[in-house]
Amino acid sequence: MDGYSVEIQIGDRRYPVRVQSDQEEQWVREAARAINQRYQEIQLHITGHEPVDYLAMSCLLLLAEVNSHNRQLHRFLMGVEEQIRKLVELCRDAGLEKSEFYE
Repeated sequence: MDGYSVEIQIGDRRYPVRVQSDQEEQWVREAARAINQRYQEIQLHITGHEPVDYLAMSCLLLLAEVNSHNRQLHRFLMGVEEQIRKLVELCRDAGLEKSEFYE
């Protein structure tokens, strides 16, 4: 397996993670920062649990947030696609050929 190993910290533990590029390393580090931030927020508001519970809740809440953003993006892109279809239809009705769209 190519790539290289980076060490990230989540909570009070360090983990080796194998990445394939500098870009992937950046994404992994950003994800770790987001998890740690959420972990600390949860730990402040909910006390008396094991660290693994805070980690699980952090990951669950972050994934729910990502899913929400994905749904919003999907709805937006569907709207853009519909607008493009309407524009293409208007161009056809106006007698423009497909090749003229790209000039």
